Amino acid sequence: MRAYQGALAVVAIRADSTAERGSSRTVDDFGILRARHIEDVRAFTPEAIARLSWSRERVREEQGRRLRRVLAHAQAHSPFHAARLADIDPPAFQLEDLEALPSMTKDDVMDAWDEVVTDSELHLQDVVSHLDGLLSGEKTNAYLRGKYYAAATGGSSGKRGIFLWDWETFVVTANITYRMEARRDLQEPPSGPRRTADLRRFIRAWEQVSLPNNVGLCAGGAGFSCRPPHPRACRRAQRIPA
Repeated sequence: MRAYQGALAVVAIRADSTAERGSSRTVDDFGILRARHIEDVRAFTPEAIARLSWSRERVREEQGRRLRRVLAHAQAHSPFHAARLADIDPPAFQLEDLEALPSMTKDDVMDAWDEVVTDSELHLQDVVSHLDGLLSGEKTNAYLRGKYYAAATGGSSGKRGIFLWDWETFVVTANITYRMEARRDLQEPPSGPRRTADLRRFIRAWEQVSLPNNVGLCAGGAGFSCRPPHPRACRRAQRIPA
């Protein structure tokens, strides 16, 4: 079984470094998208920090609002979810109703991948080909269709899972990762450079530790299957100055 796991982080970091030097057209495309993505991460940071102070009631309100949005989007844009959620009324759905949602396994996702995703232009074979290209070195732009990151599980359970991070998922997750440090920089300004001054380097370190081990779910929301990072990845990240 091919080792897709970790390909995204390795290729993204390699292409990121090359783009900084200015190389091929493909890598330049990655560099342009990467810079735009990092700017979006930075733009969302004040909101991400503000949310750390939300009350529990405000958090639950936002969870309910986002949950109803995800359910409505899934019903409207995914044939699989349209059938699976046929008895669900998104506008009336509450957090307390979560147990009413039918479960969905990795096997369910992989057996009906093209019908599960909410972007009709996405196809499993195209994502697999994209990952193949990244692993072989034929591709250096880690972005799929200019807005998705592809990742895969290792397949140890018997079936490999292929999943995507969309643009917003990356922006929000990156902020969740570093917003505590960003808030600390604001509250307790260091005498030297801020801990999060170089956001590109911070995200690169995060990718080395997190992306090989985390899988993002597309379809408008994000869920994670997390495992402890490999010790070598941790040591690599620790060697990168903040």
